[in-house]
Amino acid sequence: MGCSSTKPKERATIVESLPKGSKSLITLRNETLAAHNKFRKLHGAPPLKLSPDLNTMAQKWADYLADKQVFEHSPESHRFGAGENLAGHSDIITGNELVDMWYSEIMGHNSANLMAKTGIGHVNQVDWKDCTHIGVGRSSSRGMNDMYIYVANYLPTNTRQEQLGTRTPSKGW
Repeated sequence: MGCSSTKPKERATIVESLPKGSKSLITLRNETLAAHNKFRKLHGAPPLKLSPDLNTMAQKWADYLADKQVFEHSPESHRFGAGENLAGHSDIITGNELVDMWYSEIMGHNSANLMAKTGIGHVNQVDWKDCTHIGVGRSSSRGMNDMYIYVANYLPTNTRQEQLGTRTPSKGW
Protein backbone atom coordinates (compact mmCIF):
# COMPACT_ATOMS: atom_id res chain seq x y z
CA MET A 1 0.00 0.00 0.00
CA GLY A 2 1.25 3.49 -0.73
CA CYS A 3 0.12 6.82 -2.03
CA SER A 4 -0.78 5.75 -5.55
CA SER A 5 -3.70 5.73 -7.93
CA THR A 6 -4.57 2.12 -7.15
CA LYS A 7 -7.34 1.44 -4.67
CA PRO A 8 -6.58 -0.37 -1.40
CA LYS A 9 -7.20 -4.11 -1.48
CA GLU A 10 -10.29 -5.56 0.15
CA ARG A 11 -9.59 -7.57 3.33
CA ALA A 12 -11.54 -8.86 6.28
CA THR A 13 -11.78 -6.48 9.24
CA ILE A 14 -10.30 -7.13 12.66
CA VAL A 15 -12.66 -8.53 15.27
CA GLU A 16 -12.32 -6.70 18.52
CA SER A 17 -13.06 -7.38 22.16
CA LEU A 18 -14.55 -4.36 23.91
CA PRO A 19 -16.51 -3.91 27.12
CA LYS A 20 -19.90 -5.59 27.12
CA GLY A 21 -22.60 -3.34 25.70
CA SER A 22 -20.21 -1.15 23.71
CA LYS A 23 -20.73 -0.41 20.05
CA SER A 24 -18.94 -2.69 17.66
CA LEU A 25 -15.93 -1.57 15.70
CA ILE A 26 -17.87 -2.13 12.47
CA THR A 27 -20.57 0.27 13.70
CA LEU A 28 -17.93 2.84 14.67
CA ARG A 29 -16.33 2.61 11.25
CA ASN A 30 -19.64 3.00 9.42
CA GLU A 31 -20.69 5.95 11.61
CA THR A 32 -17.29 7.61 11.15
CA LEU A 33 -17.51 7.18 7.39
CA ALA A 34 -21.04 8.63 7.30
CA ALA A 35 -20.02 11.60 9.47
CA HIS A 36 -16.99 12.34 7.27
CA ASN A 37 -19.16 12.20 4.18
CA LYS A 38 -21.75 14.53 5.73
CA PHE A 39 -19.10 17.20 6.28
CA ARG A 40 -17.42 16.52 2.95
CA LYS A 41 -20.72 17.16 1.18
CA LEU A 42 -20.84 20.63 2.80
CA HIS A 43 -17.47 21.33 1.18
CA GLY A 44 -18.29 19.88 -2.22
CA ALA A 45 -15.84 17.00 -1.70
CA PRO A 46 -16.67 13.50 -2.97
CA PRO A 47 -17.57 10.79 -0.45
CA LEU A 48 -14.90 8.58 1.11
CA LYS A 49 -14.87 4.79 1.05
CA LEU A 50 -13.75 2.49 3.86
CA SER A 51 -10.47 0.71 3.21
CA PRO A 52 -9.85 -2.61 4.96
CA ASP A 53 -6.08 -1.99 4.71
CA LEU A 54 -6.41 1.43 6.36
CA ASN A 55 -8.79 -0.05 8.97
CA THR A 56 -6.12 -2.61 9.87
CA MET A 57 -3.42 0.06 10.01
CA ALA A 58 -5.53 2.31 12.26
CA GLN A 59 -6.54 -0.58 14.54
CA LYS A 60 -2.98 -1.76 15.03
CA TRP A 61 -1.81 1.75 15.93
CA ALA A 62 -4.73 2.36 18.33
CA ASP A 63 -3.98 -0.90 20.17
CA TYR A 64 -0.24 -0.16 20.17
CA LEU A 65 -0.80 3.26 21.75
CA ALA A 66 -3.08 1.82 24.43
CA ASP A 67 -0.64 -1.00 25.17
CA LYS A 68 2.38 1.33 25.40
CA GLN A 69 0.44 4.04 27.29
CA VAL A 70 1.51 6.77 24.85
CA PHE A 71 -0.38 9.18 22.59
CA GLU A 72 1.50 10.10 19.44
CA HIS A 73 1.21 9.89 15.68
CA SER A 74 2.64 6.81 14.06
CA PRO A 75 5.93 7.12 12.20
CA GLU A 76 5.48 7.92 8.52
CA SER A 77 7.24 4.64 7.73
CA HIS A 78 4.37 2.84 9.48
CA ARG A 79 1.71 4.76 7.51
CA PHE A 80 3.14 4.36 4.00
CA GLY A 81 2.08 7.89 3.08
CA ALA A 82 -1.32 7.85 4.77
CA GLY A 83 -2.56 10.82 6.79
CA GLU A 84 -3.63 10.28 10.38
CA ASN A 85 -6.02 11.76 12.94
CA LEU A 86 -5.87 10.75 16.60
CA ALA A 87 -8.29 11.25 19.47
CA GLY A 88 -8.61 10.01 23.02
CA HIS A 89 -11.79 9.76 25.05
CA SER A 90 -12.69 8.31 28.43
CA ASP A 91 -15.78 6.67 26.90
CA ILE A 92 -16.52 4.60 23.86
CA ILE A 93 -17.99 7.26 21.60
CA THR A 94 -19.87 7.17 18.31
CA GLY A 95 -18.38 7.89 14.93
CA ASN A 96 -20.40 11.12 14.85
CA GLU A 97 -18.90 12.28 18.13
CA LEU A 98 -15.41 11.37 16.93
CA VAL A 99 -15.66 13.32 13.68
CA ASP A 100 -17.35 16.25 15.45
CA MET A 101 -14.25 16.50 17.69
CA TRP A 102 -12.01 16.82 14.64
CA TYR A 103 -14.33 18.99 12.60
CA SER A 104 -14.94 21.44 15.46
CA GLU A 105 -11.54 22.99 14.68
CA ILE A 106 -13.30 24.84 11.87
CA MET A 107 -15.58 26.78 14.22
CA GLY A 108 -14.94 30.51 14.29
CA HIS A 109 -12.71 30.56 11.21
CA ASN A 110 -13.41 31.81 7.71
CA SER A 111 -11.75 30.35 4.62
CA ALA A 112 -9.01 32.99 4.55
CA ASN A 113 -7.80 32.63 8.12
CA LEU A 114 -8.34 28.86 8.18
CA MET A 115 -5.65 28.45 5.53
CA ALA A 116 -3.11 30.26 7.71
CA LYS A 117 -4.13 28.74 11.05
CA THR A 118 -2.01 26.02 12.61
CA GLY A 119 -3.57 23.17 14.54
CA ILE A 120 -6.31 22.49 12.02
CA GLY A 121 -4.89 19.32 10.54
CA HIS A 122 -7.81 17.22 11.74
CA VAL A 123 -10.44 19.15 9.80
CA ASN A 124 -8.18 19.27 6.74
CA GLN A 125 -8.04 15.48 6.76
CA VAL A 126 -11.84 15.28 7.08
CA ASP A 127 -12.67 17.45 4.07
CA TRP A 128 -9.56 17.17 1.87
CA LYS A 129 -11.12 16.87 -1.59
CA ASP A 130 -8.51 14.52 -3.08
CA CYS A 131 -8.79 11.98 -0.26
CA THR A 132 -10.68 8.85 -1.36
CA HIS A 133 -10.29 6.27 1.43
CA ILE A 134 -10.39 6.10 5.21
CA GLY A 135 -9.68 3.49 7.84
CA VAL A 136 -10.71 3.68 11.49
CA GLY A 137 -9.52 1.95 14.64
CA ARG A 138 -10.33 2.12 18.36
CA SER A 139 -8.18 0.59 21.05
CA SER A 140 -9.54 -2.57 22.58
CA SER A 141 -8.44 -1.38 26.01
CA ARG A 142 -7.85 1.93 27.74
CA GLY A 143 -4.56 3.68 27.12
CA MET A 144 -2.84 6.73 28.51
CA ASN A 145 -4.94 8.76 30.98
CA ASP A 146 -7.44 5.87 31.08
CA MET A 147 -8.73 6.77 27.60
CA TYR A 148 -9.75 4.78 24.56
CA ILE A 149 -7.59 5.71 21.58
CA TYR A 150 -9.20 6.48 18.21
CA VAL A 151 -7.19 6.52 14.98
CA ALA A 152 -8.23 7.38 11.43
CA ASN A 153 -5.91 6.93 8.46
CA TYR A 154 -6.48 8.61 5.08
CA LEU A 155 -5.29 8.13 1.49
CA PRO A 156 -4.24 10.16 -0.29
CA THR A 157 -3.26 12.46 2.55
CA ASN A 158 -3.23 16.22 3.02
CA THR A 159 -0.21 16.77 5.22
CA ARG A 160 1.92 18.90 2.93
CA GLN A 161 1.68 22.58 3.89
CA GLU A 162 1.85 23.77 0.27
CA GLN A 163 -1.42 21.95 -0.49
CA LEU A 164 -3.50 23.76 2.12
CA GLY A 165 -4.39 26.51 -0.33
CA THR A 166 -6.06 23.98 -2.63
CA ARG A 167 -8.43 22.49 -0.05
CA THR A 168 -12.09 22.54 -0.90
CA PRO A 169 -13.71 25.75 0.37
CA SER A 170 -16.84 25.51 2.47
CA LYS A 171 -20.04 26.85 0.98
CA GLY A 172 -20.92 28.07 4.48
CA TRP A 173 -17.87 30.33 5.06
